[in-house]
Amino acid sequence: MEEPTMSNLKQELLNQAQNSAEIFELESGSQVELRLPSVNSNISSMTSLANKRESMSEEELFREFIVQQLIHSVYNPETGERVFDDEDTDALMDAPANSVINDMMLRLMEVMGMNRAGG
Repeated sequence: MEEPTMSNLKQELLNQAQNSAEIFELESGSQVELRLPSVNSNISSMTSLANKRESMSEEELFREFIVQQLIHSVYNPETGERVFDDEDTDALMDAPANSVINDMMLRLMEVMGMNRAGG
């Protein structure tokens, strides 16, 4: 097997990162795409939460981090537009545990290497 060049490795990593998406089907038959959050999204969320660190418990910070990641990870597969925005935070926090939103959150946590205990 031929040894990969740095350029080939870089391209493979970038292609793999761009192709990490999963389709969720809604009860209506509509679909949404769950994409892994970008590095920029992760940094933005962590920066935002760092400012709230004094006023929130670790559990609250973790929940808000996951919801922010979900906001930045759910897309309309037909248009490529994000489905949620920051104003949806409270509605997402209040979503029932047996909803597709919860399923997407759990899947997002799984692919990010997180578990319910936060780690």
